[in-house]
Amino acid sequence: GNDVAAQVYAWSSGSALGRGDLVKAYSVAVQAVRLRPNNLSYWHTLIITKMHMRQLQSVLDDEPAVRALSKGNLDEEDEYQFALCLYFLGQNDKVVATTLRLIRQNPSYAAPYVLQGLAYTAEKKYPEAQQSFLAVLQMFPNNQAAVESLARAYYLDGDRQRALAVLDATAKFPFPAPSRQRFEALK
Repeated sequence: GNDVAAQVYAWSSGSALGRGDLVKAYSVAVQAVRLRPNNLSYWHTLIITKMHMRQLQSVLDDEPAVRALSKGNLDEEDEYQFALCLYFLGQNDKVVATTLRLIRQNPSYAAPYVLQGLAYTAEKKYPEAQQSFLAVLQMFPNNQAAVESLARAYYLDGDRQRALAVLDATAKFPFPAPSRQRFEALK
């Protein structure tokens, strides 16, 4: 009985989230976790809902449970989500430590490079931020977030010429029209 009920709650949470009903998504995700607290997928459902609701500290409070259910080893998606919460809460030193670990584990995972660069930018460590963004752009030259963030890091570091050069260099790569519009707006 409780297994089926928990599954229905989890499914209902995803459905409510899809409709934009965050309150309903949250309440049924909590019910799924209450019924089956040892099911990692229900914790994931709850965390996704909390992320949408910007309950970032609450997501971080769930890390010990997720870590325990993962037998001490978070997967890269979980670890990245926790790092993202840390970033939005201004805990950039922890973000950098986590992204360094994620990059060591999977050097071709672009998201940690971008997040690391954003954390460095927030700390006004522009050369380090630029290195992070350049590293991801060497692998994925059409990563829009890295392009925009690199241009911003150069600009904030006082190098307007390099910022413009980054945005101008995007003409060599196949970016969609909305990305090109954003690049022009940044110029």
